[in-house]
Amino acid sequence: MPNLYRVVAAVVLLAAGAAAAEDAAARTGDGEDAERVDELVVEAQRLEGEGDAMGLLPTRPQETAFGLAKSLHETPRAVTSVSETMLESYGIRRVEDFANVTAGAYTASFFGMSGNMDLRGSQADMHFRGMRRLISAGGWVSLIEATHRVDIVRGPASPIHGPGVISGYLNVVPKTARAEEGRLLERTSGEASFSLGSWDRFEADAQVGGPVRLFGKPGGYHVFALVEESGSFYRFHEGDTQRMLQSSLVVDLRDNVWLEVGQQYQRWRGAEVAGWNRIDQKLIDTGMYLAGTPLIDLDADRDGRISQAEVLALSPANRLTVFTPFGSGIGLFESDAERDALRLDPATVRRVKVSADQCLCSAQDDGAADNMAAYLDIIAELDRVTVRQKLFLDYADRFIEVSYGFSQAHETFAAEERLEVVFDAVRTDGLTANLVVAPAVRYYDTHARQDFLFEYFNRRDITRPPSALDQRVSSWDSPVDNPFNIDVETTALTAGLGLLADVTIADRVSLLGGWRRDRYRIESANGPAVYGPAIPDDRASNTVGESSWSVSASLKLGAWRPYVTVAKQAMPVGGQSGEVAVNNVRTEPLQASSLREAGVKFAGFGGRVRAQLDYYEQQRTDYASQTNEILAVRGVGWEFDLRALVSDRLALLVSATRPRLYREPPAGRFIFAPPAITGFAPEDQYGGILGTVLPANDSRFLERGALPSHVRSIGLGYRHGDRLGVNLTASRVGPAWSGVAQSVRLPSYTLVNASASFDRGPWRVRVSVQNALDELYFQGNFPQIFGDVVTLPQRPRNWRLSVTRRFGQRE
Repeated sequence: MPNLYRVVAAVVLLAAGAAAAEDAAARTGDGEDAERVDELVVEAQRLEGEGDAMGLLPTRPQETAFGLAKSLHETPRAVTSVSETMLESYGIRRVEDFANVTAGAYTASFFGMSGNMDLRGSQADMHFRGMRRLISAGGWVSLIEATHRVDIVRGPASPIHGPGVISGYLNVVPKTARAEEGRLLERTSGEASFSLGSWDRFEADAQVGGPVRLFGKPGGYHVFALVEESGSFYRFHEGDTQRMLQSSLVVDLRDNVWLEVGQQYQRWRGAEVAGWNRIDQKLIDTGMYLAGTPLIDLDADRDGRISQAEVLALSPANRLTVFTPFGSGIGLFESDAERDALRLDPATVRRVKVSADQCLCSAQDDGAADNMAAYLDIIAELDRVTVRQKLFLDYADRFIEVSYGFSQAHETFAAEERLEVVFDAVRTDGLTANLVVAPAVRYYDTHARQDFLFEYFNRRDITRPPSALDQRVSSWDSPVDNPFNIDVETTALTAGLGLLADVTIADRVSLLGGWRRDRYRIESANGPAVYGPAIPDDRASNTVGESSWSVSASLKLGAWRPYVTVAKQAMPVGGQSGEVAVNNVRTEPLQASSLREAGVKFAGFGGRVRAQLDYYEQQRTDYASQTNEILAVRGVGWEFDLRALVSDRLALLVSATRPRLYREPPAGRFIFAPPAITGFAPEDQYGGILGTVLPANDSRFLERGALPSHVRSIGLGYRHGDRLGVNLTASRVGPAWSGVAQSVRLPSYTLVNASASFDRGPWRVRVSVQNALDELYFQGNFPQIFGDVVTLPQRPRNWRLSVTRRFGQRE
């Protein structure tokens, strides 16, 4: 037995013996006549954190992950948890970084916006302390800061958490005023950090927490603040700025009743990064780009930008987005002038070597988001009943404008009130049963405006600075003369009831079943200047109800726990902020998704090794706001995760994923078409857009793009004493098609990240290197529609140096 375990066992024995002696003394008055104890038997288990300084193996029940106090090993689902220690040690700062430490988490690019994570190849939900956040596809760069831990749940949310996407969700648990053991902080403590990094990156953050008394009641507080300024690797991109303020207050109203209140505010300023345009296999393989400027200058008034009116004067019906039957080589042009507008000037066409930092970026690109979340919980732990009242508010106001022809503005608000009543219903020698009853009301309101009907990715020659030949007037800047062509306001009021039962038989067989019923009142209305197929000022409302359910069974076989899960979810399917098209409200606003999952979990070697292997099949729906299409998608794959404390100094992480996504049932899909499938020469279509519909039953186009054939990762953590720590991750990512048309194959790559930290007293210095091998690699961009015309080269080797000063903590 390691020395640490002996010390812990000795402490437990001494504490138990002292407690027994004190109890006996209390019963006899002086302890002299106490009943003699011949034998004392102490049963104990290693506490989380003891012997796990690397934060690798969570063992405590985690209610926010699934709604019940079950450990991840006992939960019959593919779930992983990433502690605060792991977040820092392995340099996890954006959602795409999770793929280095857990299976199923590879995330494609959303025009460079690290907003929502992808799980199992599809966009996942974001939860905050178990409450579902706003829908925000590419709305802003999410921060994984001031976080106690992050739970990654693959598959649908617990029925008591409300309906969500079938692929899974990321649950962020922020730091609060409670210590790791659930107790209030006993003393004031905190830290301040300063960081520098590549491309003029600067960051400063500080946090402090401690005890407080409020109206005579014991409590605690925690406050975190961050300022970040960062330049950009990409040319003509101004970089990002972030501001964050997070705070929480906990008050013990009684011994078993407490209140938690908190907020998180984030302010982002930056811009999208589309990456390379005019992509073909030669560009990816050799870096040789097809340069050339448009033949026709559309800027008739010479103000330096192209307006909608200037496009419509030449292409009134098509808007320079010309349809071509698949593979025909025939475009349905309105006129010879429109035909010439899609051509490049032959005198300028040539192949030119480009670098990864050249991109579809302009100093006129802009974006901003302000996001505020707040919560108020009252929790009562009564005799065999726990009551959790949870109120959650979430608000976001954001816009993005991109000079090649895209702009959007979204304002969204959500409020949810949920009551969770947990009954410790049965507890006998052979049977335990818990029941959760969770009624909830959720209000959702979003106003989404987008302009993408005049979006010409390929007009710009990225070897030249942006110019009047390719820069568009933004609908954000000029909404009257250049109106948003999608303008939808949606409100939804949902009343739901969730039930969850957890039954364990003979401490071996575990059954977990849940059901919920939701009734939606959904209303949507169009603005006055929308384009077809939407109708200006059209509106619709509908009241619909649907049930969701999940059933799981697991079996305890020593260190092994095999399980199976089947589930169905039903929810509204909408656009980038959850808006539902008027026609979809009128016909069928709810779409069902399903999951079948089987797996086995292992926990052994004294709790030092945890592993899980699972296979899944999921059916879900995607929504394409550009074409107002509901698309069926089937996902299959297997995932493997292993974490091991090889010794008190050495940690090992291993993960592997082999995912597939298919259009099933196969249906035609509209895409921005590359020359490889249109039959046109590249220089004859890059002045505008050629769109086509992929044939429904063509087996070449059944798989979704931008999803690698496999992802395999290994991570190592090593600590030398209490001062030096080294962490390393290496991920091998398989090849992937850039888009669904499978015209460009993105190569496989190896991504290595490394960091080292040194502690001395209250000081810590950490240096990290991302992409240590300096690989040129790519991520597909919004592969469902745009992936065959743009792709994003990722950043080369880069570094970050941080210095942290802790205070108020015991050395």
